[in-house]
Order: sequence, then C-alpha cells, then structure tokens
Amino acid sequence: MRSWHRLEGVHGGPAETLGAMGDFYLAMTPGPANWRGFVDEEYDLRARIFRQGESIAEEVPLPAGAVWTNYIFGDKIFALLEQPEPGEEGCPAPRWEPDPRTPARDERIARTSRLARAPSAATARGRHGDGARTCIRAQRAPTTRMPQPPPLSIRVSPYFMAWLADADLSLAFTTYQTHRLFLVGRKADGQLSAFERLFDRPMGLFATSESLYLSTRAQMWRFENALPAGVEHEGFDRLYVPRVAHTTGDLDAHDVAVDSAGSVVFASTAYSCLATLSERYSFQPLWQPSFISRLAPEDRGHLNGLAMADGAPAFVTTVSRSDVAGGWRERRGSGGCVIDVRSDEIVCDTLSMPHSPRWYRDQLWVLNAGSGEFGYVDGIGRAAGRAHFVPVAFCPGFLRGLAFHGDYAIVGLSKQRREKIFAGLPLDDQLRAKDTDARCGLWVIDLRSGVVAHWLELEGVVTELYDVQTLPGVRRPTALGWKSDEIQRTITIDSAAGPVFQPLARSPDATSR
Repeated sequence: MRSWHRLEGVHGGPAETLGAMGDFYLAMTPGPANWRGFVDEEYDLRARIFRQGESIAEEVPLPAGAVWTNYIFGDKIFALLEQPEPGEEGCPAPRWEPDPRTPARDERIARTSRLARAPSAATARGRHGDGARTCIRAQRAPTTRMPQPPPLSIRVSPYFMAWLADADLSLAFTTYQTHRLFLVGRKADGQLSAFERLFDRPMGLFATSESLYLSTRAQMWRFENALPAGVEHEGFDRLYVPRVAHTTGDLDAHDVAVDSAGSVVFASTAYSCLATLSERYSFQPLWQPSFISRLAPEDRGHLNGLAMADGAPAFVTTVSRSDVAGGWRERRGSGGCVIDVRSDEIVCDTLSMPHSPRWYRDQLWVLNAGSGEFGYVDGIGRAAGRAHFVPVAFCPGFLRGLAFHGDYAIVGLSKQRREKIFAGLPLDDQLRAKDTDARCGLWVIDLRSGVVAHWLELEGVVTELYDVQTLPGVRRPTALGWKSDEIQRTITIDSAAGPVFQPLARSPDATSR
C-alpha cells in the first residue's frame, strides 16, 4: 500500500536541536539528498502526519516492512508511506539510502535521518517557515544501526598513471558534498595513491610549489610542506601540514587564489564580492560588480569564480546579474556572466551557471557548467558585446574545477543534484542527446584537439567535486589531520642547517595523561 502524506517535520535543522531528554523523535539532518527508512522490527513507531488535502492530524503506526520516504517540494515536506501487504516479509535490516525518484530542495535539506531526544512533544514542535513541526515520534527507543554510506571507488583510464609519471605531476581536488580534500599521486610501483582528509565543507583550492590554500565553511586554511627536498615520509614526498587557519565565518567562499603580494583573494559568494583576509575582522571587501547595490549576505548573483592574471584578480563569473537575495536562481539557465574586474565590463552574459574561470596562455577559459561545456571566451579586449563563449569539449557532468598543465586541461565533473535548482538546465538535453549519464571525476582534455586523453572517475559516496589543482614535481602527496595523534607527534625543526624531520616518540604513559 502506498500513500502520500505531508509531514509535520523539522525542516532544514539538525536533529540535535530537539534536546537531550524525554521521548525519541525521528528527525532530519542537513544534507544534499532525500532519504528513505526501512522498519525491520515491530516498534510502536508512529508518525504524526497530515494526509494530503486534509487538515486533520493523526498518528499512523509503522509496522515491520514499512518504507518511509521523505521528499522536499519547495517549503513543504512530503512523505511516501509504503506499508507491506498482509503476509509480506519485513525488511531484513534497517538501512538508509538516497531515493532518486524526486528532487530534494537544496543541499541544506535532509539527507539522512537519526534518532534524537526531545524534552517533550510541545518543545519538539518548533515552528519553521509555514509552521511545519516535528515529524515522527516513537513511544520507546528502538535499537538502531547507523547507516552505512556506499563505498568509494576510484577508477582511472589505462594511461592516466603513465600521464602523471610523464608529467611529473600530482593532483589535489575538493568535494564539499562529503567534506573531503583528496590528494592523488602515484606509489613507487606506479600504482594510484589516493589520500583524503576531512574538512568542513572544503571548496576553493589554490596551490603553489610548497603551499596549499583551502576555503572551508568558516575558515581559510594554509598548508605548508614540512618535508625538506629529497626527504620522504612513509613513502610520501610531500607532507602538507595545516599551519594557519583564519576564521572568517560562513562567507560561502568559493574560488581562492594568492596575488603577487602574497595576499589571499577569494570569491565570497554570500556577499557577492571579491575579498581578502583581515587580521582583525572576518574579511575585507576588495571589489563587487556594479549591479550589486549593497554588501549583504544574500548571494544575489552567485559570484563564484575567480581568474587571476599577472598576479591580480582579472575576471569573475556570476550565475546572473541579479541584485536581489537569491535572484540568480531565476536566471540559472542562460543568465551567466563573465565580468572583467579591471573595467567592470560584462564580457559575455548568456552562459549557463559558469564556474572556474582561468587565465592560461593569454586566453580566458571557462566551464559553462549548466551545459557541460569546457571552452574559452573569444573576443576579450574588443568592442563591448563582441566576446562570446567557444566550446572546446563536452563533458558529461555539472562542471566545476579547472586546472592546466602543459597542453592539457583538468576539468572537474559532478553528477547532477536532484533538486529544482539544477533541473531544466541545457545539460539535461545534452545528456539525453548523447545517450549518457552524468559522471563524477576528473577529465584530462587535450587543448590541441579537444579530445579527452585521460580520466579519473569516482563512484559511491562522492558524487560532486568543486575545485582541482595541479601539483607539479610532486609524486605522492599526503597531509596531516586530526583523526589520530599524528599531528601531535610529527615534528619538523627549522634550524640554520635547514628543516629537520623528526617524529616524536610516543610516551609510555601517554594514555594516562
């Protein structure tokens, strides 16, 4: 039996806000996908719901074998309840998985569910938006098993590793969807080395010969290589250590770069401007488009991309020229702009969600993300309105992240989110016309021919990438993190003779301190 219901639910807030005492409530936590739950035991689990088209709330028990699937439509939360017919067997084990049938609202809306405690039903019925309330209540706490995410697998094309070796190159890329920084290189035997570290919503990435800069949800990180030349650590020839974290607050920082003076420059998407770090404050605004009338955290035109030229900001990309809060969402299909920062001129304005502008070999390259096209802007410097986007290659995915090495471009591909904001883009028609599905990974494109020479693809928990950087001269990079005590015990000493790498021995009574 299948029936639709409108939930009284926690909308877009973490379940932990319900409190820590009293009855159990099943609530939604932030994330990018829908979820579905399977009940495998006879619990007195009841959902307080509104039947569609009615205003009378009632409690519906969920028997063994029931499937409860959440969907988001605008500001409403709906659910599809599938109850087993008499005689059907229940689900053998509880599990939670994305449901592909209906799009979620946006990346901040529910992805998984968990059990949280609430002090009382009255406390838990916190209002949000149109008055939606707490969704599912269990009279007693069942034993739950945590959801297991799908495993991550990385596949590469037949000559991808040979290309890395010939180019003497490693790659770094970010995925804010799963909070990961990836470092990809090659082991001594030529096999793939893929290393990851967890950060809170990592996005923009910039690399120099010895440093990495990373924008996250509320901080800007600077990593430094701690290994002297010729020294390896457990088979790695680069050890990136997070040395400095500048707390900015949530500026929705996208692309990041370093100018010729060594200052960090980044695109603050929330405030629709380019900015730099401030020693005392969250950030210092540097530039904003002329159509943005006020510096406010409203993500008006979705200014996301930054191209540097001659050590200074040169071009930005925006999804639209809107000057109202979130107005870019209405123009995402064909209102994308490339803007010359130096003249404040809109170079071209008919793109679809452009990202990752990069100045390379005296040419401005752009990812027309909404159409899946990698190309360049021709006619920059000519009379106003004469520049236009020239596609070089189609890539099956929503494109973000662009780097170059020699005659090759490295392009980041993401699978499409099942949300209204990403629906109806030209990419949908392109994929249908070419009879293929969107992919997640890195494509290496030959600039001389537009042919895809090599690729790296990810399957499983990672479905979206944001930025990519090349690490020339690096064979196998790694980075320190906080999941173990290695960041405490890995010591480098700066002396007159040069840095000395020296792991700190563990104290015999370390666990007792």
